[in-house]
Amino acid sequence: MVWKEHTYPLHNYYNTNIALWGKKIIILKCMGKLSIGGTMLYYECLLDLRKDNNYTIMEMSKLLNTSKSNYQRWETGERFIPTSSLNEISSLFKVSVDYLLGITRINNSDISYFDKLNKKLIGHNIKKFRQENNLSQKELAKFLNTSQSTISAYENGHTLILSIFIYQICSKYKISADWLLGKSTHEKLK
Repeated sequence: MVWKEHTYPLHNYYNTNIALWGKKIIILKCMGKLSIGGTMLYYECLLDLRKDNNYTIMEMSKLLNTSKSNYQRWETGERFIPTSSLNEISSLFKVSVDYLLGITRINNSDISYFDKLNKKLIGHNIKKFRQENNLSQKELAKFLNTSQSTISAYENGHTLILSIFIYQICSKYKISADWLLGKSTHEKLK
């Protein structure tokens, strides 16, 4: 399946990029914010957490070892936060990744906070999720619009799964991103 992108006027003020994936229409960018079906509001959570904890954008960018402009793009929703940075933010603010991604509005405090993600454990959890849902690697790859070899690399712990894929899997199958990342023992969302 191939992504086809079109731009349409929205309320005569903004342009919206619409992605056609087969017969599915997904809003990719609306008013400069990245979105999946208009539901991903992680950037609002990130902004609130930073302000509530009295951090500047510069301080956050230094803590997360990224440029100020790159961090600003995460906070404004122009770019997705890399998975490793999601983990760092989760640990810094003691919030769940599910909460950060907007998968749930309830912060699950029953998770582990650690500096580095275990790609092997994450791969094991991806494979477990896939098998429990009777999905082949090919079917999961098709759902995520990626290659089967990418799914294999995730499952074998060679590559860290993209945050956008975590969001898509967890939203559709109602599983916890924290479980998928090995931060919680609870597979299903609470």
